[in-house]
Amino acid sequence: MIRNMRCRMRCTSKRKVAGFSLIETLVSILIISLGIMGTSSLLIKGMSNAKTASLRSIAAMQASSLAAAMYANRTFWASRANVISFTSSGTNLATKSSNLDTSQTSCSACTPAQLAGLEASTWAASLGNALPDAKSDVSCPAVADNAAHNCTIKISWSERFVDSGKNAAAASAATAGERNYFLHVEP
Repeated sequence: MIRNMRCRMRCTSKRKVAGFSLIETLVSILIISLGIMGTSSLLIKGMSNAKTASLRSIAAMQASSLAAAMYANRTFWASRANVISFTSSGTNLATKSSNLDTSQTSCSACTPAQLAGLEASTWAASLGNALPDAKSDVSCPAVADNAAHNCTIKISWSERFVDSGKNAAAASAATAGERNYFLHVEP
């Protein structure tokens, strides 16, 4: 009888240990699964932030490129009497001011206005190819004789990003928005 009791206690305790190992395994699988989901979420947000940073860097470089062209052609861009403004959408340039001559497709002996028009057209095409849904608005208003001539370059584009807000994330994992980059230049 004592032997049967000992056997029952050992047999029962063995069953409990085997059951406990199964529960322990299930809990560890659950914890590992949560860790993997958290890591994948961080990876997705990191990739989204890298793309956003890339687009913003491209916008800054494109604005700097036009600013460099303005500095190189100061005869045209720094003229206080000229009111210069143009917009672009995609790769197309829309001229608002009559001072900018966009009739040239290449230049060997151009006037400053023709060179500025060619540079603006080339820049708009480059911007349209570099950013999604790119738009720009460049304006250089006329100023008094003793004031500095300032130009404003505004670049707009659309980007998709992962929203970290709980309410927005519940509705959609990715959101789209229009972003702007401004650069003030004194040619």
